Amino acid sequence: SLADPDNPINPQNERPFTNRQMRQFEKLRQKFPGNTLIPRKLSPEQKAERERQTQYIYEIQTKIVKKEATQQEINEYYDYQIKGMTDRIELIDYVLKKPGAVLSPENRDKLENVRAMNERTLKAYEEARQRALKNAVD
Repeated sequence: SLADPDNPINPQNERPFTNRQMRQFEKLRQKFPGNTLIPRKLSPEQKAERERQTQYIYEIQTKIVKKEATQQEINEYYDYQIKGMTDRIELIDYVLKKPGAVLSPENRDKLENVRAMNERTLKAYEEARQRALKNAVD
């Protein structure tokens, strides 16, 4: 199947997503416009901005560990982590509840287990945020 060279890379095979997959992602994005996990084409500027954002989040994580982060940094860090997790849950719910979804019982169980794990992770992020805020430098 054809893939434009500027299609995002599929992490499972390290090759660009096919154009057909990109069209499917586009339909998903119309359903979930704010979802950050759905692959999309990025301009060089957008790629650079995403890399800056990721680097910034790593820097805040280091500051949190060292108890050197401000309340704003702590909230930005956990908001970012929570957004990624809620985006995952949103996509899992879509697959689980999609009309006409053909899921084997094993795959349904797997997805429901992943969803439950993501819910626990969300709760853990909120608890970690509260602990980190107690150590904020401001």
